[in-house]
Amino acid sequence: MLRIASIGVLLTCFVLGCGSGSDAPPTFSVSGTITFDGQPVKSGEITFESDEKGVAPDAGPITDGKFSLKAKEGKKLVKIRAMREVPGKATKGAMGEDISAKEQYIPARYNEKTELVESVEAVSNSFDFTLKGDGAAK
Repeated sequence: MLRIASIGVLLTCFVLGCGSGSDAPPTFSVSGTITFDGQPVKSGEITFESDEKGVAPDAGPITDGKFSLKAKEGKKLVKIRAMREVPGKATKGAMGEDISAKEQYIPARYNEKTELVESVEAVSNSFDFTLKGDGAAK
């Protein structure tokens, strides 16, 4: 009977996780605004990526030109992505229906080939990104 109870405790510990979780790095508040060609980015995603291997990125949504998330401390590459409908273009959905085609309109220099770098510190962090279609960031 004791053996069955011990197995139950071990299984519970395995499923729910044992330990305090103190191995996870602390995260800090990060927020700010994002505009593209003078207009707030209506909807998209912002990601803070470490250049250290094995450190997961921190990401959050962009809504009406604003973002707020928790990110790990350190120097980060910032990637900003947003999609918009392409007027006059459509694709076929799974049921044959027309679906408006969408495109990534934020230039690669702000996402896949980002030029944006910020440092997240052990305080509240506020970053404002002014993106341009034909110029440099910030």
